[in-house]
Amino acid sequence: MHPAQAGLQKREGDGKAPAGIFRLGDAFGYASSIDTGLGYQPMTAQHYCIDIPASPLYNQTVDAGKVGTDAVKGSSEGMRRDIHYGDQQYRKGIFVAHNPENRPGAGSCIFMHLWEAPSIPTAGCTAMSEGHMDAVLQWLDATQQPIYIALPRAEYERLREDWALPSL
Repeated sequence: MHPAQAGLQKREGDGKAPAGIFRLGDAFGYASSIDTGLGYQPMTAQHYCIDIPASPLYNQTVDAGKVGTDAVKGSSEGMRRDIHYGDQQYRKGIFVAHNPENRPGAGSCIFMHLWEAPSIPTAGCTAMSEGHMDAVLQWLDATQQPIYIALPRAEYERLREDWALPSL
């Protein structure tokens, strides 16, 4: 939601979260529905977020049953992590509109989702406890066009007063 900034840029596979101001998309998860003010997309074993920069479907969540298994071959983001990887991290989540133009290599599949454990980092997403995720999901309202602000601590503190952000 902002012009390009000087300095390091998010790139595919860097293991870092993007910094900036982003629109939030729909919620997603394993259940057929959840309690949220956002739109909701239930995921199946056929859903993948494509993280292959050369793919024409890069940074998009697709159903392999619709786009074909060749289209998802090599993608490491099966959206049913319980089935593909044996964990519950994507049981509840929110799509973050990072790289909405789907520029190849500029970073893909950025979400807010459940953490594996408080001390285990993600590959670039924001993770939290299920209780916090439930509170966020219930609080968000798609009609209010919610945004997500992700900043390094020093930038957050620098902008906190001007942007009326809460104290850390």
